[in-house]
Amino acid sequence: MAARTRIKNLTSSSSNAPTILKTGEFGYSYGAETQANGGGRLYIGTGAEDANTNIAATQQVIGGKYFVDMLDHVHGELHANSALITNSSSALEQLKVDQLDIDGSTISTQSNNVNITVSPHGTGKAIIVNPYVGTDQVSLAEYIRDTVGGTVVAGTGITVTPNDAADTTTVSITATLAEESSSDDTAGEYGDTNKIPQFTVNRQGQVTEITEVDVATVLNVAAGSGTGNGVDLLTETLTISGTTNEIETSIAGDTVSIGLPNDVTIGNNLTVTNDLIVHGNTTTVNSTTVTIDDPIFTLGGDTAPSSDDGKDRGIEFRYHDGTNSKLGYFGFDDSDGTFTFIPDATNNSEVFSGNAGSAKFNGLSLTTQLTVSSGGTGRNTLTNNAVLIGNGTDPVTQLTGAQYEILQAGASGVPEFSNIIDGGTY
Repeated sequence: MAARTRIKNLTSSSSNAPTILKTGEFGYSYGAETQANGGGRLYIGTGAEDANTNIAATQQVIGGKYFVDMLDHVHGELHANSALITNSSSALEQLKVDQLDIDGSTISTQSNNVNITVSPHGTGKAIIVNPYVGTDQVSLAEYIRDTVGGTVVAGTGITVTPNDAADTTTVSITATLAEESSSDDTAGEYGDTNKIPQFTVNRQGQVTEITEVDVATVLNVAAGSGTGNGVDLLTETLTISGTTNEIETSIAGDTVSIGLPNDVTIGNNLTVTNDLIVHGNTTTVNSTTVTIDDPIFTLGGDTAPSSDDGKDRGIEFRYHDGTNSKLGYFGFDDSDGTFTFIPDATNNSEVFSGNAGSAKFNGLSLTTQLTVSSGGTGRNTLTNNAVLIGNGTDPVTQLTGAQYEILQAGASGVPEFSNIIDGGTY
């Protein structure tokens, strides 16, 4: 018996799969189709029929408008909610997988700030042939990237640019540089104590030339006088020495200090072009001739004293009288406020004592009268034709008489002028 072909036309606008198809019957649901419902699809009953209802066990989808619409576009193009159909070159112009967007020769992400991870399983390797950095499409650049974002970009040299938060990039390179042939380069050791090696490296990191450069091993030294033969830096030590009581030197680590000792001796002339300030207890000048431009000597300090120290001010000198050495002094006597000269003096803590000496002057001008005790008259002026009469330590008195008067001793022997001659009483 020939097989029967059954076709049942469902005229309902339902979007659900039919449930009354017998085995071999077709049914079409032309309701609004979506992925979630059964509209726009062609069904066929399959499987054994129910003994009571004669309905097939299964209603199988075998086509329909829902599926045909997915194919209605230019081959090779990518359309939403549509099937993938390659073009005549067996290729798709664009493909999107999750966040990846493969468009032509570009692989990018569909969202910002999304990483692309290439992670082979097991011992597989991610192999990138002929890579470029950035948008550079002209010259090839080596590119190494660490796990925290540091990069090593090569140009004429290799520059390490860290861009992680800690600004640290660790780069480990294990490689053998390619060697370019050069008639000047041979395998071996270069450089020694007198030479250093100098390498020429091209942009690919290849050593193209090795030369040696001489290193100076002798340090030439010079001074204001004398001749030096240089210091061999490999075998000798440069010594900076001082001179006794003139210059002293010392070293601590790698620092050499040059200075003056506590007691300094100048072997020749010493010229001071500015002020000379000496602090100490004693200043001794052993010179046969001393010349001072300053017309005034200041003794007793460089500031005004606040109290009387009881010390004299003047010049102490040494001499020999032909028999003995002597110490003399002339100057201000602080005890009586006079200027004194002592040829044979005793110095007791800058207080001088001894007998006053003689003085010789061509002339002497006094602002007050010279007292009798000092060998004077005690007067500033004298009357013409007066006779001077002694008066002990007081200033002398003056007697003047008239014409023809006679100077004679009066009562008690006091001198007087008189015109009477008295023979006295006998």
